[in-house]
Amino acid sequence: MTNRPKIRYATWADLPQLSKSLAQAFYDDELFGDFIHPHRAQHPKDMELYWLRRLRVNYCDPRWRILAAIDQDADGKELVVGCAQWTRMGKGGSKLDRWWFDPRNLLQPLVAVAMRVHRLIWPGRAVDPQNEDILERAHPYFEHMYDGERAENWSLEWLGVDPDHQGKSLGRELVRWGLDRADEDEGDVWTVVIAAKGKDRFYQNCGFGFIEGSGTMGEGNPLANMEGANMHWRRPVDRKSV
Repeated sequence: MTNRPKIRYATWADLPQLSKSLAQAFYDDELFGDFIHPHRAQHPKDMELYWLRRLRVNYCDPRWRILAAIDQDADGKELVVGCAQWTRMGKGGSKLDRWWFDPRNLLQPLVAVAMRVHRLIWPGRAVDPQNEDILERAHPYFEHMYDGERAENWSLEWLGVDPDHQGKSLGRELVRWGLDRADEDEGDVWTVVIAAKGKDRFYQNCGFGFIEGSGTMGEGNPLANMEGANMHWRRPVDRKSV
């Protein structure tokens, strides 16, 4: 029997390599490539800075779970080659950061400030300054989709595997992790992901049962002209192995 790919929690030391994997995975993506990093051909390394700053801030948020996908090189040495970021939304998520003495509650605002200073000192030359915060500006247009019975959910925010290591089920295992957490949680917990262009079939095959809503919805949404961005959902009653 073939061993399942290795997935583990990322460490702080993993973040630079995870940033590199995400930059490579999203290099040709419409949103992270064309919209946010139109000058990436001239400054390809600067996409890594963008991801590194995001990962460092999110790493300190107790609701976030950053995962690393592990592969091996020809000599059997472990390589960090993929990344997923899941977040627990709703009241169930508040339980993850309820401890006031959790050091992450103190670290996150400090790291957020440090990353803003970092961006001033080392600005992303590949980025379009007008689109660098486009995700934050777009979110209010579709955040209502997370209300009501879907408020309790695990949301897959990012998923990327180094192109040189794709085709080994690493992406599927990163997705499986979040589906398993939803199955283990108390009550009716949904799972959701906003799929990049061309990834609808992948998420359907992973167990997301239907599409409703889009990251491009809403009048005035800055992502209105982007292709893809369908919201894929998995109901609690649709729980099944991937």
